[in-house]
Amino acid sequence: MGSIPAKICSLTLVVLGVAVATPAHAALDETLAVTARDVRVVAIAGKKLFVRSRDGVDEIADGTGRVFAFRWRRRLAPPLRALLGPYLAEYEAGLRARHRTGHAISTVRTRVLEAHVLARPRLSRGSVCLTARLPKGVTLDALP
Repeated sequence: MGSIPAKICSLTLVVLGVAVATPAHAALDETLAVTARDVRVVAIAGKKLFVRSRDGVDEIADGTGRVFAFRWRRRLAPPLRALLGPYLAEYEAGLRARHRTGHAISTVRTRVLEAHVLARPRLSRGSVCLTARLPKGVTLDALP
């Protein structure tokens, strides 16, 4: 039977191993590794888009591989700070400026991005898009 510090050390290594093995998401306007095996190609309005799905989050990139949107449907909200990257301040400013209705649904529209978020117990669903980077002819509703 091992000592308590040894058990804690073993548990710490297991937890750290899981944390290190979890893949990171690409933030908005970052390049998606389009050669990865977990990336699928979709065509919308004649435009080739790349979609990578991880942990309930779909990262959507244009034909050059630059992420311009993401969607999610999962139990908890995704790490928005990491996913928004340099656009976090823009998103937070939009949150502060919007009219508060007290509902679980938030819509943020700024000059740069559009975000729709639904938060309920045990469900978070939403999308964020850089509107200027949306490929011509592709609408937000048409995104996979």
